[in-house]
Amino acid sequence: MLKKAYGAELSTFHYFWYIAQNNEGLGVLEQKFFENRTREELGYSKKVAFRLMQLEVKPNDDPSQWEQDSGLGKVEPSRYLKLRRY
Repeated sequence: MLKKAYGAELSTFHYFWYIAQNNEGLGVLEQKFFENRTREELGYSKKVAFRLMQLEVKPNDDPSQWEQDSGLGKVEPSRYLKLRRY
C-alpha cells in the first residue's frame, strides 16, 4: 500500500514539475499553481519514503516502476502543456 502511495506521489510530482517548467499559452497564468503542487507532492513523497525506510523497504527510484506501483499508468505531461479552446 505504501509503495502504491509512493509511486502515485512521485508520478504526480513529476507531472506537475514538468508542466511548471514547460507550460505554454494560457497555462503560463497558472505557473504558481503548478509550482505549489510540485512542492506539495514532493513533500508527501518524502513522508512516504521516510515511512518505507522505517519499515526497511527501499523506496524505488525508477519512474517506470512508479507507474506500475501507483496504478496510474503512463503519465504524459507533455500532452497537457497548452490550454486550448475546443
